[in-house]
Amino acid sequence: MYGTYSLEDLTVSSTARALGLDNRPVSSRHFDNLELTNRFLQSLPFGVTITSVYRSPAVNSAVGGSSSSQHMNGLGMDLVPHGMSNEELATWLWANRASYPELDQVIWYTHKAHVHIGICPVGATNCVSGAPRG
Repeated sequence: MYGTYSLEDLTVSSTARALGLDNRPVSSRHFDNLELTNRFLQSLPFGVTITSVYRSPAVNSAVGGSSSSQHMNGLGMDLVPHGMSNEELATWLWANRASYPELDQVIWYTHKAHVHIGICPVGATNCVSGAPRG
């Protein structure tokens, strides 16, 4: 376990900072979902650098995010793993998916520096889908 992440870690956004956009969660469901995301991150057996978790609608729009992005619910995350490549992280999550039933989506990009992960754990609010999208 690699420790707990702060609210600042879970709301970091270079785009929000550069454009002067507010990226603070506004509802209790956001905070509850961010706690579930924090638990997921803590369960990973390796460290990660968070590049994005929660995105306000304005920040999501500014980065060109999907209108149904789990980031706006606090359940999507863009991560850079420590000690492995992005491809290795995506492969590891696929191989260990039975241990992570909350996984909804894993996207490994060949042209980006991060892996996108979406989760839909028990107790989450406003999950995009009821079944893993893959």
